[in-house]
Amino acid sequence: MAEPKSRNAASCLIVLVVLLLLLIVPVAIFWFFVRSMQGGARPSVASGTVLEVDLDAVTGEGPAGIQLGPLFGQPALSLWELGRTIDAAAEDDDIVAIRVVLRGVAMGWASAEEILAHFDGFRDSGKPVYVLLEGDILDDLTYFLATAGDRVWIAPATAAAVNGLALEAPFFRGTLDKLHIEPEVLMLGVYKSAGEPFVNYEMSPYMRESMEAVLETTHRRFVDRVAERRGQEPAAIEAALQKTLLTAREMVGAGLADEIGYLDQLDAALLDDAGVDEYRGIAAARYGGSALGARGRGGDRIALVFGEGPVLTEAPPSPLPFLESRVLAGARVAADIEDATDDDSIKAIVFRVNSPGGSAVGSDVVRRAVEEARAAGKTVVVSMSDVAGSGGYWVAMAADAIVAHPTTITGSIGVVFTKFNMDGFFEWIGTNIERLTTAPGADALGLGPLEEVEEERIVAWMEEVYDLFTGHVAAERELDVARVREIAQGRVWSGRDALEIGLIDRLGGLDEAFALAKEKAGLDPGRQYPLEIYPRPRSLYDTLFGDGATGPALTVSRRAALEEWARRIVAPQVLARAPEIRIR
Repeated sequence: MAEPKSRNAASCLIVLVVLLLLLIVPVAIFWFFVRSMQGGARPSVASGTVLEVDLDAVTGEGPAGIQLGPLFGQPALSLWELGRTIDAAAEDDDIVAIRVVLRGVAMGWASAEEILAHFDGFRDSGKPVYVLLEGDILDDLTYFLATAGDRVWIAPATAAAVNGLALEAPFFRGTLDKLHIEPEVLMLGVYKSAGEPFVNYEMSPYMRESMEAVLETTHRRFVDRVAERRGQEPAAIEAALQKTLLTAREMVGAGLADEIGYLDQLDAALLDDAGVDEYRGIAAARYGGSALGARGRGGDRIALVFGEGPVLTEAPPSPLPFLESRVLAGARVAADIEDATDDDSIKAIVFRVNSPGGSAVGSDVVRRAVEEARAAGKTVVVSMSDVAGSGGYWVAMAADAIVAHPTTITGSIGVVFTKFNMDGFFEWIGTNIERLTTAPGADALGLGPLEEVEEERIVAWMEEVYDLFTGHVAAERELDVARVREIAQGRVWSGRDALEIGLIDRLGGLDEAFALAKEKAGLDPGRQYPLEIYPRPRSLYDTLFGDGATGPALTVSRRAALEEWARRIVAPQVLARAPEIRIR
């Protein structure tokens, strides 16, 4: 008899759980949608609170297009939101210090400079910043961010590869040879190196020259910043970089860190420095949150438009629901700029660009939107982030002014065409390809080889695009065409060098771009104007039941979306794209 009783008890338990779920789930969904529509607000903060910043979790330039925070917890902050959070904390009397734990970061050098400027402003308010280096092996970029701290602690077992910068560029020609695939790459501009990884076995002299110049600029910026913040001569920093790997004890001995210890020990020292008896911490994402992205109401305003990721003519449908792809879709970004242009309350547009380029057509659509905004009387200032190369420069060049960090990768004014002849590969694996055409060049963009006449026509197309690109640069930057063709040639420039040759107007970040926009628009330089952010973040409620409910994420099949992504990636086209550069 015990077995039936046990079975009955289990059945009752299952029924009870189901009933609870039926009760709890609707309540949770209702709460979520209410929170989603409200957008959230900054929580109350007790006096003597420490702002806890996690730089490992910074995601992207601007706010997420779909706000899922109320469903999955507060999301990580974007670079823009984190900067505003730190600025708000500097003015908040209840926030007494910032604590940063660094284990490794995914951002680029210009993004690091952007966020360091906010930390510098926080310290200028008289509040301390403490940093703990706690990764297993830290690189130079992570340590560069550690210079935000008044005091830098390092965990006892941590090693620091603060040993100079390295740039690694893979070349796939040998792999393609083994697969019997012939790359057919055409590049206009002797420095245009976006196609080199496919056609070359190693760097060309031109690519090496431009990469070494960018590397040297970044290295010099690193050394100067570290020397200044650590109170040492640049020569001493250069000497420390020769050691390849530094232990925690050696980091302190070299003056690159102040203390060896653990997080609780740092907290105790921080409380003493801040004059607080008890530790109270609040995560930056919870302190800032969506309240920082609220739209402005009434009066004159400034628009902040984000353009991030490879340039496409338009964004392909997302292969998964609510999956946000970071692409600079020409049609969408142009529409954002047009919306800001049509809004009479918006007096200036700041356009934040972080893109290696891509579609020449998509890039030109955005350039024309900027041009039309200026023609309508709007001031447009571009702020360049980690990279604004090739098509990323194309979208920026029509602005009233361009601001970039010294370490921003820009220029790369040139075009590239990449296609792969797969005939050898198919023969190698035993596949026979038959082709039927109605005209001689019908298969020019197919899987076979380019014929001579087909290559000639593609080169003619590329030359026209290159003439269009350089012509716009000459007109917008008020440079002689011959001079533009001299500094173009597909060459990549650092922001520092781009300033010297006239491709940008000022060094700095978003704060400098806003100041310049206000100056050129005749706005009050001391006033904080309400912002309109594009693309406008949408709550999950809006995505499901608002204008986004009929969007491609819900109406296009997953297979069709994936096929569209694949088609966009492999389709031969003339691209305004910079080479992939990663400096560590």
